[in-house]
Amino acid sequence: MVLPVGSHWEGFRIPDHAAARALLRAVGSALRVTSANRSGAPPALTADDAAKALDGLVELVLDAGPAPGGRPSTVVQIAERTLTILREGAIPGRDILEAYRASIGLK
Repeated sequence: MVLPVGSHWEGFRIPDHAAARALLRAVGSALRVTSANRSGAPPALTADDAAKALDGLVELVLDAGPAPGGRPSTVVQIAERTLTILREGAIPGRDILEAYRASIGLK
């Protein structure tokens, strides 16, 4: 999700990975982290790939084994009551928009 934060936009991820969810539970709050690759670059599927792609830009890389790969995340920008699909990914944008419309009582 890309949400307005003050005068700029920030991305928030909802991980579907057991290690990431365990880390979030242990910390007890959200973490401000970067993607495992630079924008526009192919996804980093191992901790070593992520460390190389982000050389010097991060202090820590969590290695929970190779990522399963597949399609990247769907990216949705949310502004007030408007959703915009910025990138199609694993969850089809039309499914997200339909679920949102249903949640607010639209058909």
